[in-house]
Amino acid sequence: MVGAGSNPLGREQRGTTTVGVMCVRGNRRNLERRKTVPAGASGYRSRGIAIIWVAIFLVLMLVFVGLGLDAAKVAIVAHQLQNAADAAALAGAQHVKFDQLAARQFATVIATGNKADSVPVTVLDNPSNHPDGDVVLGRYFRQTGIFEPSLAAPNAVKVVTRRIEGGPDGPVPLAFGSIADVNSVGAWRYAIAIGLGSGGAGLIALAPDGTGLRITGSVLVDVNDGDIQVNSELEARKWAVLIDGGAFNANADELNVCGLVDPGFDWTMVDFPVNQHALAIPDPLGHLEQPAPPVPPLTSWGTETVIYDPNTMVGPQVLQPGYYPGGFNLTGGTWVLEPGLYAVGGGSSGGGNPPGLVIKGTTTFTGDNVQFFVTASDNGVYGKVDISGTPVLHITPPGHPDTVNGVPGVSIWQDRNNTTEARIIGTSDFDLQGTLYFPNCPVELGGDGFEAGNQLITHTVWIHGNGRIGINFDGRNENRSYRSMLVE
Repeated sequence: MVGAGSNPLGREQRGTTTVGVMCVRGNRRNLERRKTVPAGASGYRSRGIAIIWVAIFLVLMLVFVGLGLDAAKVAIVAHQLQNAADAAALAGAQHVKFDQLAARQFATVIATGNKADSVPVTVLDNPSNHPDGDVVLGRYFRQTGIFEPSLAAPNAVKVVTRRIEGGPDGPVPLAFGSIADVNSVGAWRYAIAIGLGSGGAGLIALAPDGTGLRITGSVLVDVNDGDIQVNSELEARKWAVLIDGGAFNANADELNVCGLVDPGFDWTMVDFPVNQHALAIPDPLGHLEQPAPPVPPLTSWGTETVIYDPNTMVGPQVLQPGYYPGGFNLTGGTWVLEPGLYAVGGGSSGGGNPPGLVIKGTTTFTGDNVQFFVTASDNGVYGKVDISGTPVLHITPPGHPDTVNGVPGVSIWQDRNNTTEARIIGTSDFDLQGTLYFPNCPVELGGDGFEAGNQLITHTVWIHGNGRIGINFDGRNENRSYRSMLVE
C-alpha cells in the first residue's frame, strides 16, 4: 500500500527539494557574506604601502632639488671667483713690467671690487712672491705655456681667488647640504695674464714688414736684461725673425715679435719668453725733432772729406763739432773729438761709396759727449755709417741738452730720410755707448764681439759673427703700454 505521503520517492523528492533550498540559501548567504567583506586585508595593505613610497620619493626629490640648488650656487660662486681672478690678473699685468709693487696693489684692489656670493673677493698681498700666494709675479713662456714665479724681470701675474676653509672669506655655505651632513664646500679659481708691449727694449726693429731680425752664425746677442722687439708682421714663407743657420744665442728678458719666428728653430729651447703676435711698439724717439747741422758751422771742411794723410798729419788730430758735408773717411791716424754735435754728409761725388762716418783700418777715434748726425751734404748726397777693420773706437753720447745741439743719450743718429744701409763690424776694441738710432735703414752688425751702445733702434737688423755683441741696455726709452692679455 503505497500512498503519496508514504512514497519513499516522494520523501526523497521533498528532501531533495528541501536540501536544494537549503543549498541555495546557503549559497546566497555566502554570496552576501562575500559582498559585505572588504576587498581583503591585502588590498588595504597595498594602498598603505603606496602612500609610504610616495612620501619617500617626495623626500628624495626634495633632497635632490636642494642639492641641485646648492650645486648651482657653488657653480655660480666659482664663476664669480673666475671673473675676479681674470680682472685682477689683467690689472696687475698692465704694471708688472714697470712696477712690481703697483702690479700687486692693482691686483688686490681690483679683486676686492668683485663679489662672490655677495661677498667682496679678498686677495692677499704676497710681497715674498711665494708660489702658493694669492698674487704671484713671474715669467710666462708662451712657447711652452709654462709660468715660473720670479721677481727677476717678470712679465706676467697669476692671481688665485679662494673661498676655502681657513681663508679670509671662508668656504661657500650650503642651504641643503646639512641633509648630507655637508654644511659648506671650498671653491677656488686662478688666472694668468701677461703684459703686452715692451717695458724696455735694448734692440728694436721698427719695420712693419720684411725680416726684422736675422741671425747668422753662433753670435751671442746680449741686451743686458732688456727686451728684443721686432715690429714685423710677416707670417708666411718669410719670417719676422729668421735664424739663418747656427743657433740663436741671446741674453734678453723676452723676444716680442708681431709676426712669426722661424719655424725651423726650436724656440722651446730658449730660456726667455718668445711672444709671437705681440703688439708693435712705436719708435721711442719718434716724437723728437731730429738734429740739424749747426748754423753757422763751427767747423766746415766744405765738400771735402776728412781723411788721414800720413805724410802731413803728425800726432793726434783734434776735431771740433760742426757740419762736415764731406763726412769722415778715415783709415788711420789718431783723432780726438771735442764735445758737441758732428753733422756729416756724403760728400759731392755721390756714387756707390759715399763717405759719412767711415772709420776703417787702424784708426783711433775717441770722443766724449759726442753725437753724430748722419745726414746729407750740401748737394743732397746722404752719408753712410761704415765702421769696420781694427780701429780703436770710444764714443760716449751727450748727457745733457745744454752741452750739445743734439739729442741727449744718442751717439749716432741717422737722418730719418737717409735709407743708406749702416754697417758696424767690430772687435773687442770697440766701445760705442748711448743709443744708436737708424730708424729707416737696415743695419748690419757683426764681428768678433764688441759693445754696440746701450740701445739699438733700427729699421731692420742682420746680426752675424762668432763673438758677443753687447747692447748694454740701461732702461732708457721705456714703452709703457699698460696693456695685458689673459693666457690661462
